[in-house]
Amino acid sequence: MDQLENNVSPRTITLQVYSRYEERKVFARVRVVGEPHVAIGGKVELTLLQSRSGIIAGHRTIGFKDSFLTEEVEFDLTDLRYWTCRYEAVFIDRNGIPFTTRVLHEKLPDDLSWLGSKTGVSRKVPEPWIPLKMESNKNELSIKCWGREYQFDGKSFIKNIVSAGESILAHPVCITAQADGKDVDWNGDKVEIVSSDSDQIVISQEIKSPNSLIIKARTEIDFDGMLRIDWSISSNNSKPIQLEKLSMKIPILKSFAKYFYFYPSVGPYEKSAGALESKDKSMGFYPYIWIGDEERGLSWFAESNEYWFNSDSNKQIEIKHNNDQVTLWLRLVSNPVTIIPGGEANSAVKFIKSGEPDEPIRTDYYDKMLRYTFGIQATPVKPVTSDAWDYRTTIIQQQTLGFQPRLNVTDELLDTYQKAGVRTVVMFEHWADAEAYVKTPHGDLLKDIISRCHDRGFKVLLYFGFLISDIIPEWKEFGKDCLVLPKTRGYHIYHYPPQPEQAAWFVCLNSPWQDFLMDGIARALDEFDADGVYLDGTAEPWGCTNTEHGCGYLKPDKTNTPAYGWIKPNGYIAPTYPIFSVRSAMRRIYEIVRSRKPDGQINVHNSKLMTMPTVEWATSVWDGEQFQSAGRKDDIHDLLPLDLFRAEFMGRQWGVAPEFLLAGEAYTYKEACGISLLHDVPVRPFGIGEPGENLELMSKIWQLMDDFGRKEAEFLPYWGNSDYVNISSKGIYVSLYKHPNNGLLAFVVNLGKEQKKTDIALNVERLGIVKGQFCAIDALTKQEIVIQKDTISCNLESLEWKYIWIKRMQ
Repeated sequence: MDQLENNVSPRTITLQVYSRYEERKVFARVRVVGEPHVAIGGKVELTLLQSRSGIIAGHRTIGFKDSFLTEEVEFDLTDLRYWTCRYEAVFIDRNGIPFTTRVLHEKLPDDLSWLGSKTGVSRKVPEPWIPLKMESNKNELSIKCWGREYQFDGKSFIKNIVSAGESILAHPVCITAQADGKDVDWNGDKVEIVSSDSDQIVISQEIKSPNSLIIKARTEIDFDGMLRIDWSISSNNSKPIQLEKLSMKIPILKSFAKYFYFYPSVGPYEKSAGALESKDKSMGFYPYIWIGDEERGLSWFAESNEYWFNSDSNKQIEIKHNNDQVTLWLRLVSNPVTIIPGGEANSAVKFIKSGEPDEPIRTDYYDKMLRYTFGIQATPVKPVTSDAWDYRTTIIQQQTLGFQPRLNVTDELLDTYQKAGVRTVVMFEHWADAEAYVKTPHGDLLKDIISRCHDRGFKVLLYFGFLISDIIPEWKEFGKDCLVLPKTRGYHIYHYPPQPEQAAWFVCLNSPWQDFLMDGIARALDEFDADGVYLDGTAEPWGCTNTEHGCGYLKPDKTNTPAYGWIKPNGYIAPTYPIFSVRSAMRRIYEIVRSRKPDGQINVHNSKLMTMPTVEWATSVWDGEQFQSAGRKDDIHDLLPLDLFRAEFMGRQWGVAPEFLLAGEAYTYKEACGISLLHDVPVRPFGIGEPGENLELMSKIWQLMDDFGRKEAEFLPYWGNSDYVNISSKGIYVSLYKHPNNGLLAFVVNLGKEQKKTDIALNVERLGIVKGQFCAIDALTKQEIVIQKDTISCNLESLEWKYIWIKRMQ
């Protein structure tokens, strides 16, 4: 099938064809790479043909039945003249729409029962999300999911986006272009509904210009509010068109554009989140960018910058300020590209003169079109019904008292946890010998620990991660094909007793490892009766150039070299960031856990990672390991400023439940609490040896929150409570909990560098407190605190804090 025919969707997909051989016969099976949900109800048109002559050796139509690895089909080559052959394939989705299909080839491996596994693949809408709702009025379409609404009119990609009750966009999301020296005017008609289901709605549209440029777009809206937009730009003119400029503009109302986040960051201390500066910002390509405030936001993402042509690699993405809006400006083409309509493709890179002496401009000739795949998602992505305050988690690791030589967890330790109020225990990776593996030779010991935890009312989470070990039996068969490449990310010798020595490398979930991991997690949960999973880096879409499993793409020259790119003589293999495949894996894990235990947990270690399409499936997140190498000499105020914490660590504008991870020596556990608790985010208690003072302190705070009734209280954060409280000293911050019956709980912290005395004046009228009929105590020490003229005085050392409970006199 000619994939450039008009009926082929711009939606892209990758298929892996596995072959085995007998004399003059080839047998093939096909698997969808990375996105098994798409395969539901789909089929593949598979053709084997001679490479040069194009003579067809055979054509087969095959579907997906018992697994997402198709049944085997046979091609007989007996009557075919000798020459090399190749596969061509077209994937056709459940609606009968052919996709733009890329084909990988591999020899069929030995019997791997998990390859193509359907484990965790479901189209049902899980709680707490709700089914999609669609409303249409003439040429306009509105699609609603939990907490958000997306509006379409056919004239632009997205007319408007509503999140948390507010319209986010200043204007519609639009495409701007310049071709043959003139600005392009676009004329859109209407949106066509391809399919409408409770879990996904698919629409398509065409936008045309007078100079014969055509944009074709397919948008998938999933129940979690993620939009995937596959679109192409081509020409139906009889002669080539030079495309000088092409951009997508996402204009966000300035009132909501307070913070930013981008992924990935280069190092642990690069500020990848924080307050959005008022001046314009230019940057290179980043696969994920979010802009928002404390309540909502909007993210854009793309797996690669393929088909981006820019002379300045540092101006691929810009954030521009103008009056009432902040525009995320994606510069796709600023270096002219000539689009040839049909005819013979010319993939060579040519140089022409630009009019300036000796200034080369690259012109790439493509057969018909440029293709792009973008994602859009408004946040928060889901309601947070349970959080870290409810889960009350600690971990059992190799440094836990009594853990060595192997899983020696005493009843005394578990009793200490129970007395402290722990509700969830994470079994770190040492329950298995191979790092981040799904099987263990120590099953009986693990079952015993989980049983004793259950006896005490604990939930138990098993560790799975982002690494693949070279001591697993599967390494020889397919291990290297699953690696994140280049192979510079990982651990040459992984010395982590009580595990045996091994090497452990970053693994890519766009590879067959996704199926292996899903199958293994499900089996482990069933065998050991665990209550969920702890995922160490599993949600991260690592930049990868491993073409063996479909990552990476060939750049035609050495311009715009990204991090981790693999340099080649005629260019380099640039990385792709497999957001959609990692999203599929995380969605599968959510289904695996919640289908077994409706209250099961998915606890994600996400340090510096807020890519919501992948992270949103977490029931809680644990962020902070990026400060691991920081020491006491580092300035904590520079290391973790408040704008960074508000942008990345709070969770409220994202729709995830956060918990802070104490790492490094820049601050003590109690000091970390001062920053984190100010934002209503607990710090997970764990440490070396005895449970110690960290657990003792957090145990008191857990009990306080129970006694006060935190879940029924309204949280009034320091950045928005000036109508309720006034602080006399700079550097002192106060956040409040207002309970309908139990009064007011104030968290007060000195984030200045010196000791300070401050007066905290309460607006008793606004707080609903009757003058002269309330008292205050230090909520942890129970000591009385004097109130004079509705004002509380505090004297705090740097990074010192306290809870003050203000309540009615008895």
